[in-house]
Amino acid sequence: MPRNRNNQPLRGLLSFPYQSMNNKDKFGFYQVGNDTFYSRVEAVEYSKRSNQSIHWNFNDHVFGQFDWKTEPPVPLEQLYAERARQIREQYDYIVIWYSGGADSHNVLSSFVKNNIPVDEIAQFVNYEGSGTWDSYLNEEVAKVAIPESKRLQEQYPHIKHRLVDLTPIIKNLYKIDNNQSDFIYKANRVFSPNQLSRTYLREQIKDYADIIDSGKSLCFVWGSEKPSIRTIDGQRCVYFADLIDNAVGVRTQQLNRSWEHDELFYWTPDMPEIVCKQAHIIKRFLDSVNQSTVDDYVAKGYVKKIDNINKGRLRGEILIGTDEYTLDVQFMHTLIYPWWDPATFSNGKNPSGIFSHRDLWWFLDKNEKDRQLFKYAIEKLKTTVGKENLLFADQNPTDIKAADLNPMHLNVAPLLSCLYPIE
Repeated sequence: MPRNRNNQPLRGLLSFPYQSMNNKDKFGFYQVGNDTFYSRVEAVEYSKRSNQSIHWNFNDHVFGQFDWKTEPPVPLEQLYAERARQIREQYDYIVIWYSGGADSHNVLSSFVKNNIPVDEIAQFVNYEGSGTWDSYLNEEVAKVAIPESKRLQEQYPHIKHRLVDLTPIIKNLYKIDNNQSDFIYKANRVFSPNQLSRTYLREQIKDYADIIDSGKSLCFVWGSEKPSIRTIDGQRCVYFADLIDNAVGVRTQQLNRSWEHDELFYWTPDMPEIVCKQAHIIKRFLDSVNQSTVDDYVAKGYVKKIDNINKGRLRGEILIGTDEYTLDVQFMHTLIYPWWDPATFSNGKNPSGIFSHRDLWWFLDKNEKDRQLFKYAIEKLKTTVGKENLLFADQNPTDIKAADLNPMHLNVAPLLSCLYPIE
């Protein structure tokens, strides 16, 4: 039987055994024939050479056996509490990366509301680079995450609060480990510098290195990710997309170091009941959308109409006549996150994983010589993955030069896991 750090049996409302704490495969990998890759770019290159298709395997061996059609008969809050206890029992030191957004807020609340100890609450910023708290990355942290973290510190003095400025790491990022030329092999969806820089945190922050050197297990807990639902042949299915590198980077998977521990709070093979429960809650609402309710729901902001360009690739498809609608993400938060206040300030999701809002200061810094090399590498990326696998945030396909002027355009289209029917 699996054991926690105190050699006690692990507990939880689990249908499947716990996965190995050091198993980096649980964050997904690409299969091309009999070969596997953590890097999507490597997988694409090999796929072209071998003339074989790519499959993104995200815990197929667990999720493929799980009963997605049966809704777990316990409240969602209880599942969140069990997941928090599950993580707490496995690790000596827990760091919750709390941005102030809905996903990570619910993670933090799942620990705090159930009196499950948290060792550290952390945020990353770029104040040294941007010089302002009003930047895309910093504003939500300053207005929401920092005040809430300090409030919790007053209530629970043992909790450490840490602000990590990524600026020094990013400025040095392309001068080490062949990152200047190889960084596109260390990302799958998030190629902007902040993603790769975060894979160095356990090496760059002395406190973390000291905890690890002492023999204790240190774990980063990430608020990844919301459930995704689409309708295939009239049947609603849940699925996963290869956006994990926004939390656990490709470099972390490739190095596979035994002392690096990460947990995705929601998308985990250790408790598929969470995604299943969330999906059924969302499905019930989607089932209530019909000809007589849709206009009212649109007016209230619950759903929005999908334009022709986005048909077939947005969450929660609803077909009414010839029109398609999708569930509004902000409203979805109120369905699946019981402690979330929809009036909370939010900058929303980053529209580009390549020319990211989070790194705008770096893209606009004319003294950063690595920018030009970054652009050359992105040209290679565009050629490698192919135009058919590129998406543009403004729905106006342009070339890389235009994207450089407006770093909000470009994304690599997601690869999806297997589809799991929930009805």
